[in-house]
Amino acid sequence: MVIKTNLPPNSENLEKILKISRTASWKIFGKKIRFYAPSFTHYQNHYFHSSSIAFQSISITGNSCSQNCKHCGGKILRSMISTPTPDTLFNVCKNLKAKGCTGCLN
Repeated sequence: MVIKTNLPPNSENLEKILKISRTASWKIFGKKIRFYAPSFTHYQNHYFHSSSIAFQSISITGNSCSQNCKHCGGKILRSMISTPTPDTLFNVCKNLKAKGCTGCLN
C-alpha cells in the first residue's frame, strides 16, 4: 500500500506526514510492536525465547566485512547464511519462508 500526500517533505510538514504515516501503519498493522532476535544466538527468559528458524540472519557480503570491528572481527558473519548475489538472497528467503521463517536480518 502506498500512502500519497500533497505535502512537500520539509520540516514544516514533518509532524503532519508522521501523523498520516502513523495512522496508516496502525490501520494496516495494528498497534502491536513485535521484536525479533537473530537466530544465531539462543535467548530465553520469562517473556521470550528465540527460535532457530523464526528470524534468520543473512549476510549479503558472505564472510567479508569491511568494518572489521574489534569486538567481532567479522566472526559474526560466519554464523549467518551467505547470500552474495540477489538470486541467492531471493532463493534463500523463499526457502526460509517455506520452512516457517518470519523475517530476516541482513
